[in-house]
Amino acid sequence: MSDKAFNRRKFIRLAGLAGGTAAVPTLLAACSDSGVTPTVGSGGSPGSTPGFTAQSGGPGPGPTVPPLPTVGTGPVDSYVALAPAIFRAGQTEKISVTLFGGAMLAGGTVKAELIKNNQAVASVEGTITGRGDLALKLPQLAEDVYILQLSGTSFQAQSQVKVVAAGLLFVESDKPVYKPGQSIQLRVLRLNPDLRPEADSVTVEVLDAGGTKVFKKTLQTDQFGMASLSMPLSAEPNLGA
Repeated sequence: MSDKAFNRRKFIRLAGLAGGTAAVPTLLAACSDSGVTPTVGSGGSPGSTPGFTAQSGGPGPGPTVPPLPTVGTGPVDSYVALAPAIFRAGQTEKISVTLFGGAMLAGGTVKAELIKNNQAVASVEGTITGRGDLALKLPQLAEDVYILQLSGTSFQAQSQVKVVAAGLLFVESDKPVYKPGQSIQLRVLRLNPDLRPEADSVTVEVLDAGGTKVFKKTLQTDQFGMASLSMPLSAEPNLGA
């Protein structure tokens, strides 16, 4: 697998107005290259989600943002943020934030939280001066759908993100086609985010052509990231891939 394929990720984009319409031209200009369609909110109090739009971005490192105006001293009235659509458990994920005050950039404190069952499982808070990044460090979390919440003094927005186990998992079979009654020989290779072999617990599940789970086994990979198993087929399995 090439580095280019490994680095290909999808992103979500958050954009909106904290209140009023004075910043609409600036916000539209900032969103024009990223494919975001900002909306106008009805208020600026935290706890609401004024002017929030989240969209799935295409693969790649994210959009190229054109040069922005200098940072002013006025309040924040609009924002644009970019975050990964898929977070990796145990890793630090970067959330890029740009704040606007009218036709100028603005500064303020922004907080990012990852929420599950109304409880924050990870959070980071920092001062953004015009444009900056928040580094959200995730603990080892179960794979599931979580809520990413971004909030400032005058805005709050949420979007669903997925958390997955970090690293890569490869599964290889001894041949491509099997007959009823034969055994499938599988080999598993586990790599960490740095592409180094990792000893870890791995669960292998097999579905038949009709989508029915016919096999499940948990393995422990060795120091080389390897594990193997044998799965016997029944004499009358559902045929197909």
